[in-house]
This record gives sequence, C-alpha cells and structure tokens, in this order.
Amino acid sequence: MVAPASSTSPVDIQDIKIKISWYGYTKEGVAKFGKPTLQIPAKRVPDAANKLLMHYRENHLPKEIFREFIERIGTPKIKELLQEFTTIPAGDPKMYEDLGAEGVAFKMEMGQGECAA
Repeated sequence: MVAPASSTSPVDIQDIKIKISWYGYTKEGVAKFGKPTLQIPAKRVPDAANKLLMHYRENHLPKEIFREFIERIGTPKIKELLQEFTTIPAGDPKMYEDLGAEGVAFKMEMGQGECAA
C-alpha cells in the first residue's frame, strides 16, 4: 500500500487514498508481484478489508488459504467486492478528519513542502 506523496499544492480530499495492490508474495522458487487494483480512502480501508475477509470466510474452499482464494477469485471479483469503498460518502464529516487526529476537523491549507524544508 502506498500513501500519496506530500505536496505544497492543495489536495482534493478524494485524492487522499491508499493504493491497493493485489497481490504479491514469495515462496520457494516463486516471486509474484502485485497488480494495482483499487484506490481506497484511508478511513475506508478497515471496512474494505473486513468485507474481503468476510467474503473469504463465507466462500473459501476447504483448506484453501487466503492467498489461494485471492488467486482463484481474481482481480475483477475483488474490484466488484470493494468498489463501494473507493469514494467518500457525502455528508460524513468524520471522513474529513485526519487519521490520528479524530475530533479535529480537516482544514484545506498549504503546508511547508519537502522541497522548501
């Protein structure tokens, strides 16, 4: 998962998203790289992860581990399952609070960028 790079320009709240890559791993003699799949706002990632895990719990084959399940259902199904989490619901002010600063309203302001430090 990759967070957006810092910038000195104003950022639209819709741009503050986590890039979800499904899905890479290594094992003896195998290296598989993840594919960018969706961008999900950081505050919605826990709900998205919960939905995906519940889908696994309800639909995996006997003795099928999560990695195998993800490979079997494929990227299109993952996108379908998690699409609802790619936007920020209108009218929910808590979605505009910074993580770790709950109760402090989000303010659109320009801060000192890395290049100016």
